[in-house]
Amino acid sequence: MLIISLRFSYSITSANLLDTVLNPSRTALARRLIVITVTDQHEQVKPASLSAILAAKPFFKIGEVAKLVGVKPHVLRYWESEFPTLKPKKNPSGQRIYARADIEAIVEIQNLLYNERYTISGARKMLTRQQLRGALDVDGMQTASLPQALAHLKEHVYELLDLLDREPTT
Repeated sequence: MLIISLRFSYSITSANLLDTVLNPSRTALARRLIVITVTDQHEQVKPASLSAILAAKPFFKIGEVAKLVGVKPHVLRYWESEFPTLKPKKNPSGQRIYARADIEAIVEIQNLLYNERYTISGARKMLTRQQLRGALDVDGMQTASLPQALAHLKEHVYELLDLLDREPTT
């Protein structure tokens, strides 16, 4: 069942919304229904809105990130202990400060856990695989294995050495 939360700390179910708004005896309540926020269990942040919010400031505190992503701060602290890629910095007073990369990792973790339905260990393995694939991405070309990536890098090093040998020295 979808719950509709209203300002003024009043909640009604979607089945009673139409009756509440249209009933003449409840016109005072209907006038207060200015903003209605529809929430589901785990609402995912849209990438376009996330990038706009992240562009506004470079760092966010744990409470801001929790609201932005839609989880509670204790969940973020737990994820820090479970996912080695999630390591926010701390300011001099000890508060966690999340950078853009940290928030993107949190959104990816949230997607894996809530939408893709991975377990914690499964999500950790998936993130490790994704990082490995990203590390093997050389010049925009996805390589199949580490030896191929090293051979590709070796070719580029030799090309650079040849270019340096051709340069006239003064």
